[in-house]
Amino acid sequence: MNSKTTRNTILSIKSARGVALLPLVFVFAGLVVTVALAFSAISIAQGIAVESEFGASRALHYAEAGLSDALMRLARDRDYRCDTADCYTLPFAENGCVQNIACAYVTIEDGATENTLRIVARGIANTNVRILERIATFDAENTGAHTLTTWCEQAGSVCPE
Repeated sequence: MNSKTTRNTILSIKSARGVALLPLVFVFAGLVVTVALAFSAISIAQGIAVESEFGASRALHYAEAGLSDALMRLARDRDYRCDTADCYTLPFAENGCVQNIACAYVTIEDGATENTLRIVARGIANTNVRILERIATFDAENTGAHTLTTWCEQAGSVCPE
C-alpha cells in the first residue's frame, strides 16, 4: 500500500468520526431543550393551580362573610326578608360588586317550614364562585335565637333538603 492511499484512508476515518459526532450533538441539544420546556410547562401549570386555589378560597371566605352578615341582620330584625334574589351585596374591594371581582351576594327568604329561613350567600373572587346555603330554624318563643339545621356548599343549583 502506498502512502497516498494510507493517508486517504486515515482522512476518511477521521471525517467519518466527525460526521457521526454531529447527530449526537443535535440529539443531546434536543433532549436539553425538551427537558427545559417540560420544566417550564410544569412551573406555569403549578402557578395557575395555586392562583385558582387562592381565588376559590377567597370566594368561599366572601360567601361565609355574607352568611354571617345575614345572620346579624336577622338577629336585629327577625322579620327581615329579601324581595328578590341577591337582594343585597357586600363589596370586598373598591367596585368589587360592580366589576364582580370581590363581592358577596346575599338572599334571605322563608324556608320550607314555619320558623325557618333559607339564607344563600354567593361569594365571587374574579372568576371563582362559591355558593353557601344555610337553613336557620328559630326558637319556639320566636325571640330570634336560631339553631343551625343545614349548612352546605352548593354543588348544583340548590343544597339538598
